[in-house]
Amino acid sequence: AAVSEVRAVDADRFEARVSTSNFPLVSLRPVMVMRCAKTDAALTVSIEEQRMEVDGPRWAADIVIAASQFLRTESTSTYSIADDVFTCQSIVEASFDLPRWVPIPVSAVEKGGQSAIEKQVLDDMDGMIKSLVASVEAPDDAAGGAAPA
Repeated sequence: AAVSEVRAVDADRFEARVSTSNFPLVSLRPVMVMRCAKTDAALTVSIEEQRMEVDGPRWAADIVIAASQFLRTESTSTYSIADDVFTCQSIVEASFDLPRWVPIPVSAVEKGGQSAIEKQVLDDMDGMIKSLVASVEAPDDAAGGAAPA
């Protein structure tokens, strides 16, 4: 799943919704608020808040929302271009401290967690780079502003 929607919260914070993932009984949409800090040399994106939106039977949604309270992710990515080379440095820390009462197979989460995180970071980075390139290459519209990406 990759970021499917982004909206500005204020001048340097943005809310991003990840595309919906469907599971038996429930559909999940992670939502994150990210802070973007721009300098002449780089763009740094950090996750400030996160939550889970869930659709499905109330009892199943309640379990997923309760379990998501135990998920903690800290992520900071810095993007820069120097000497015509694009560089991204990311630090991602994730923990999922599930209590015993949550009916989620912990071993499956542990086995798939690292590869799932790596795939998510790579997929998101690919989409962000494509959007960035498209927005930079977009021609100005008739009103003089940049065309939306």
